[in-house]
Amino acid sequence: MRLRWRNSDDVEVDRDRLFARGGKITARVTGPELLDGAADLVRWLLAHPDVREGHYGYWPVSVIDGEVHERDHALEQWVRGADRAVRIHETQQQTCWDLTSDFEPPRAEATAVVAPGALRSERLEIVRYEYLAPQSGWFMGGSDGERVPLHLVVAARPEMLDFLALEPGWSVRLETEGARVQRREG
Repeated sequence: MRLRWRNSDDVEVDRDRLFARGGKITARVTGPELLDGAADLVRWLLAHPDVREGHYGYWPVSVIDGEVHERDHALEQWVRGADRAVRIHETQQQTCWDLTSDFEPPRAEATAVVAPGALRSERLEIVRYEYLAPQSGWFMGGSDGERVPLHLVVAARPEMLDFLALEPGWSVRLETEGARVQRREG
């Protein structure tokens, strides 16, 4: 028996085949815990009918032949499904909610300023300032350094991914014991 659920906004969720569908758009995921997020992604795409390739928050998504695709971990090719986009969006949104920050996700290919050796440091201070694209506003380990795409920064330090959608004015100290997050004054 297939379990289906139809929401009032006409996005259908199939819990057996693990997809959300609305209109002519289907978003597939690999686990039932991602289905509500997949439905939110479909709603977002339906509300933005001109988007066939764009960003769902931080991660790039595309609609190809009615199916949602996302970039692979290296941003090199499109793969069918929405796991990464949904997980990142939900986690970053929850972090912003928990900290009462506006949800302001940069794009995965936006750049951060990374001080020499910062990503190898046991303790890393990251700060978000006002910015203009293609920069993200994130400075890591200081104010001087090289511009590095965020997806490469996250590959080196995955624990910072959850915090990247915090609005400008936040700082995060990543340590072996966890993260300390605070809104900066001024």
